[in-house]
Amino acid sequence: MGISFNQLCRYFSEKSISILKDNKSLTLFNDAKLITKNQTVFLKDTIYIGKTSMLQPQFSNSVGVSFILINDSEISINSFFKNSVNIIELENSEDIYEVFNYIKDLFIEDIEVARQTATLLKSSIIGKGLNYIVKVASEILNNPIIVIDASYKVLASSDLNDITDKYWKENIQRGYCSYDFIAEVRKIKSVKNGVNSNEPYEVVCKGSPILKLISNIKIDDKYVGNTILLSCNRPFLPRDNELLLLTSQIVAEEIKKNRFYRNTNNIAYEEIIYDLLDGSLTNREILRERIKGAHIKFSKNLSILIFDISKYNPHDKNLGYLTNMFNSLFPLNNSVYYKDNIVVINDNEKVDISVALSSKLKDFLILNKLSLGISKEFSNIIECRKYYLQAKKAIEIGKITNPENPVTSYIDVQFYDLLPHKSSDLSYTDYYHPALIKLKNYDKLNNTDLYNTFFIYLKNSKSVQKTSDKLFIHRNTTRYRIQKIIDIINVDISDSENLFNIYVL
Repeated sequence: MGISFNQLCRYFSEKSISILKDNKSLTLFNDAKLITKNQTVFLKDTIYIGKTSMLQPQFSNSVGVSFILINDSEISINSFFKNSVNIIELENSEDIYEVFNYIKDLFIEDIEVARQTATLLKSSIIGKGLNYIVKVASEILNNPIIVIDASYKVLASSDLNDITDKYWKENIQRGYCSYDFIAEVRKIKSVKNGVNSNEPYEVVCKGSPILKLISNIKIDDKYVGNTILLSCNRPFLPRDNELLLLTSQIVAEEIKKNRFYRNTNNIAYEEIIYDLLDGSLTNREILRERIKGAHIKFSKNLSILIFDISKYNPHDKNLGYLTNMFNSLFPLNNSVYYKDNIVVINDNEKVDISVALSSKLKDFLILNKLSLGISKEFSNIIECRKYYLQAKKAIEIGKITNPENPVTSYIDVQFYDLLPHKSSDLSYTDYYHPALIKLKNYDKLNNTDLYNTFFIYLKNSKSVQKTSDKLFIHRNTTRYRIQKIIDIINVDISDSENLFNIYVL
């Protein structure tokens, strides 16, 4: 492996007087040596340590050599060397033997890291699975490790007895992180900044004294989870960053090649939903194959529910309170954590959307400072992203038009969503009221004309006589059709706001 000049620069940054760097000649060092007066050969893969008083005239012709020099003779290092070299210049007060010993310790540690790296790589090719990789990495790093996926499900972990963080003990026993835990963690600044980091980052939580070192897991440059190192046994060492990063890379390869982990704890379902929400899964045939492979069945009557938990405060509440409440309110639905929100793909045939409008749920949302956005109904799961954006937009508009109400249905605010758009950019069928879609589908299946009847009825201010005259039918026939329409659409047409949404949209 080796030690880089940049590593040395970082360590001596506060002690150095100046740093000279020739980027063309930078290489990894395999050794460190003290300068001798009679020295004639300098190797580029060796870092030389000495004092400026030891410099001999012949040294000035060195090219691409690297030095750490304690300036004890007030010499101008810049003017002494005639060619490009790499130099870290230190104060005269520095002890040359302490500097040398520190550099030697770095090389010893580098050798140890190389040995441990080989052990980690061996664990990945033995084929004993993710838990074995975590076990080996934990022994090397002398601290427990936890692997979670992007939805905060626990995929693997060290032995529970080795973990002293009470919150992570709960998460491991449960098999996933509660929404209360997620909401709190997502507020931590280092977590927000670390999501896009390619290097491990430290996290301090208010509720736990245990420091965490987190490394993102990526597959094909896509974030899929985290490897978490807990400082339960000893403080973190500088080498831990490098080893944890390697562990994450090995974990990523294990997850990628072994579909077992992708089908554990409903991960297959969540991966499909994530890809649909991201817009990366748009091919119907591929979606069909993935659904079939995961043994999932989606209803033909769906809605998207988005719960905004950004203002939720889990303090003074039992651990898992939020998760348990969601499970009791929506027991038949799978929820996923996506972009700081809880997203529910609601099966309207099993859980009536009116549950979301109940006073019990509204009281729960208000009490916990949550907001809920509800999309229009749709029948094909491949359109998931479009209706997710509807539910998200419903929350945004609802906070402006009716901030006191924690629940906003897109159908009630879609008129406001239309306003910023040019007519040429709109697909008006996307904005049809669900009642109109139901009527169109009914007419198509039953060869009826209820959609047109309803339009003329509304156009004539709900006059049965005028509607009958326009359609050349008897008033009783018109009354029968209107009642049939009401039964099909299940909308109160005496409500002026409902009528506005239907007629305008």
